[in-house]
Amino acid sequence: MKNIKIVQTAIGTQEYMEFTTLAKHLGLNIKDALKNAIELWMREKTPYESDSLFNLKPVDYGDANVSENVDEILYGLKRER
Repeated sequence: MKNIKIVQTAIGTQEYMEFTTLAKHLGLNIKDALKNAIELWMREKTPYESDSLFNLKPVDYGDANVSENVDEILYGLKRER
C-alpha cells in the first residue's frame, strides 16, 4: 500500500450539501470529488516559475530582418529601416 494521509476538516452544512449534490451529479463519491478539488487547487496555486513553459530560453535564429528580405525578393518592396 502506498503512503497516504487521511485528512479531516469542518465545513458548513450548506457547503457540504452543495458539494455532495454536485459530486453526485458528476457521478463521483465525496472522496474522489475532494481529491479532484485538492488536485485542481494545487495546480492553480503552483507558481509559474515551476512550469517549464515559463523557463524557456530565447533562441537566435540569425538575421532579425529575414522577413523583410523575403518581401524585397518576392514583391520588390524596400522598407525604410
